[in-house]
Amino acid sequence: MKKLILLLLIFAFLFPYNNAYAQQKYKIVEKEKWYSDWWVDIVSMGGYIGRESGYRIDLLFIRYKYFNLGIVSGFPTDATYGSLNYWVPFGLYYPFYTRERYTIGINSYCYLFPDLANFESQEAEAPKLVDLTFRLDRNLFSISAGYRFQFGKLKWWHSCEDRFDGFFLEASVGFMGLGPPAKGVEFAKNKKTIVTRKVTLPNPSLIIKSNFFDYKNSIISGEEKDLQVTVENKGKGLAEDVKLKLSMKGLLTSDLSFKRTHNLWDIQPYSKKIIDIPFKANKNIEKTKHLIISIECIEKDGFKASDKVKLTLIPYMAKEKFPPILAVNATLKEPSGNMLLDALEKGEIEITIKNNGRGNAWGLEPQIDIEESNITKHLDFEIDTSPIRKVEPGGSTKIIIPVSADRDVPSGKVMMHILIKEGNGFDAPLLNFSFGTQKFLEPKLIITDVGIDDSESENTYGDGDNIIENMETIEVTTIIQNQGQGKAKD
Repeated sequence: MKKLILLLLIFAFLFPYNNAYAQQKYKIVEKEKWYSDWWVDIVSMGGYIGRESGYRIDLLFIRYKYFNLGIVSGFPTDATYGSLNYWVPFGLYYPFYTRERYTIGINSYCYLFPDLANFESQEAEAPKLVDLTFRLDRNLFSISAGYRFQFGKLKWWHSCEDRFDGFFLEASVGFMGLGPPAKGVEFAKNKKTIVTRKVTLPNPSLIIKSNFFDYKNSIISGEEKDLQVTVENKGKGLAEDVKLKLSMKGLLTSDLSFKRTHNLWDIQPYSKKIIDIPFKANKNIEKTKHLIISIECIEKDGFKASDKVKLTLIPYMAKEKFPPILAVNATLKEPSGNMLLDALEKGEIEITIKNNGRGNAWGLEPQIDIEESNITKHLDFEIDTSPIRKVEPGGSTKIIIPVSADRDVPSGKVMMHILIKEGNGFDAPLLNFSFGTQKFLEPKLIITDVGIDDSESENTYGDGDNIIENMETIEVTTIIQNQGQGKAKD
């Protein structure tokens, strides 16, 4: 059981829920690569850094592709004990940067076949050495810097001790490639190839969120409503050529129209795109229908996400057994309370529609006509004649019309004709409504009295003789009166 649980956890980790069947993203890249199969060191010499003695001389070292092979490497020592030579040292080479005329790589040698014939004592111990160098090869020479590792301690004859490890610099004379010179004194250059390889890219991770703008998953016959779809990429990789597809089962094209395919193009990592998709319902829907919209986004490499939204199609109107009886009333609401729309004042006309019948009123369409006059030129109406789907028996609804007057509006009356048509023909009686306007009345401000207080109190200090005198703190009271016809504001 524990093994099964562990296997499921590994599977869940390797295959995220929304990309379980997607492939890994790749791209094909081409890169120039220069190489030479051969390098030959005719002679090379290296010296230790920061040591009094110690160097090395190599003769005829050959490199073929990734393998190094030497003929002899000598470490001159004290004349009493002769020199230490290594025969046929070998190692590996890794080129990590190659160009037409030079190559940079990591070089290594192992010295495993020492020659002890030059030592007086057969007890002399040969050091076990390994070279690791950073090497630059040109056509006719190379330079390298690195470290020589010595494993274990050495004890030479007569208890003389020395070590061969440490940092060193080395220079070589040789040539790159084999064959006759390519130009003049130049030897054969590196060869060029184009390397094509598949590079693994980070994956995207797509998430969809969908909802209608009013958060009501219903649409009335004849109505148009937008579905907002948000596609977010929470992955580290680019989502390329993303397509959005919508589908709905059991739906006639004549019932609901919408675009089923949308291109979102590319979505950058940790970013999102929002698209508004309009839905329009047919006016002739007679029965309520419950639908499910399936939304899926697919990326070109197979990464996908999906969402579902419930939608209810509601008929615009229906036949009733009993007719509705509509009553309409209108009033003017304004801030001054004088039941007139004054100059520079903003108010609103409130139209109340009430159903006094036993049947529903369907498909109400307001028709508002304002008689043009010299007054209406100075008024601004915001008339909304949006249809009203239904008013139930005993219920009511309101239509608000904002209205404002400018400074030059004259005094008088404005006449409005309000007709509410019902979808099944049970229209409301015509309402003739009027309201008055008031021209701009100027205020007239005068100062009627000014007094001072120089008595001893919380805010004043003096002798109380109502005369402003030196060293007194006084309080002045002014009475302002509006003797005009208009209201003084601010």
